[in-house]
Amino acid sequence: MKARQLDLPIAWSVSALVSVAVGTGICLAAKAGDCKSGDIDGQCGMGTFFGSIFGVAAGLIIFVGMGIYFLNVAYKRRRARADE
Repeated sequence: MKARQLDLPIAWSVSALVSVAVGTGICLAAKAGDCKSGDIDGQCGMGTFFGSIFGVAAGLIIFVGMGIYFLNVAYKRRRARADE
């Protein structure tokens, strides 16, 4: 069973990279959909602004959520090792 255990530092690093990728992807997608040349609607920049806010929020939610999960797994492993 030990051979199939999750390597926590590697998994945490991957989750950090995923959270950065998701946040950056949302920001870039919103920026791409913002004002194009010849498009004047008085709200140019709102897509970039909200995309940045939502991208950072999504990245933080993923990062914090996975961090809590990995801390919980590490705590359970340490507790199980102490009980042996």
